[in-house]
Amino acid sequence: MASVSDKITKVKDGSNPNVARVVTPRPANSDTLSVDSLTGWTEDTAVHFMTYRVDSTGKVVPGSQRDWKGMANKATGQIISLQIQNNAIDDGNLVGDIVQAGPTASWAQDLAEAILESHNSDGSLKRGAVGADNIAKDSITKDALKDGSITADKIDFTTMPDNKYKTTEQDTGQKWIDGRPIYRKVVRGTVNMTGGFNTSSLPHGIQGLSNRWELIRYYGNMRLSGSLNNNPIKQALPYIEDTHQSGITSIDQTNITISGSYAWGSSEVSIVLEYVK
Repeated sequence: MASVSDKITKVKDGSNPNVARVVTPRPANSDTLSVDSLTGWTEDTAVHFMTYRVDSTGKVVPGSQRDWKGMANKATGQIISLQIQNNAIDDGNLVGDIVQAGPTASWAQDLAEAILESHNSDGSLKRGAVGADNIAKDSITKDALKDGSITADKIDFTTMPDNKYKTTEQDTGQKWIDGRPIYRKVVRGTVNMTGGFNTSSLPHGIQGLSNRWELIRYYGNMRLSGSLNNNPIKQALPYIEDTHQSGITSIDQTNITISGSYAWGSSEVSIVLEYVK
């Protein structure tokens, strides 16, 4: 909604705004100015304008100009929410005072302040000005970007939700077929491979899994008979050789169940789970 606090403001609604005249005296400090017409004045944003007086020869009376900011209301023929600019003295308005929309020093200052929020004074974009948190939905399209201005080598893919791998739960930003968010979590731990038909449970620590939860995919590796950080050889999951196998047999709301056909003993596992709750 338009506000008098807007920094980036318009002047016209398509046609050039007419030069209006005051029709009702406005006492000092009143925030409403009544004029004869606001044809062409925009109502989309606040408007910067000036008021001044002319003498009988049509010349501007020295010292009479005041710069203003306010909201045009064509239906009532009034400019409301008046704010005098540049710390000028508000001495009111007389009938016949001229009201003219257009660039003022305050308009230029507002525009500069708004641009400098995201740009440096040399016109270059500030670092972080186009971070994901600052982009409104549908605000940037391919047609709005200078050709070739964004290339893969300039993108930090690690900042994107889909590229975060942590031992705490992450929302990937993706959606499942029913609209539920897809989460990711890296689960690491040690299981005891005793061989045969025995299984070992690794708690995943995921909270809030409903009965509707689904595993979208899993992937990872393990070090049979050892730890991941001290052996150059890792076993992919599932691990399959001529005579023995190891892998994930099931996942419930609490544990990942891992089985192995050989007594490998203590074995460290690292598993990436992607799931919906």
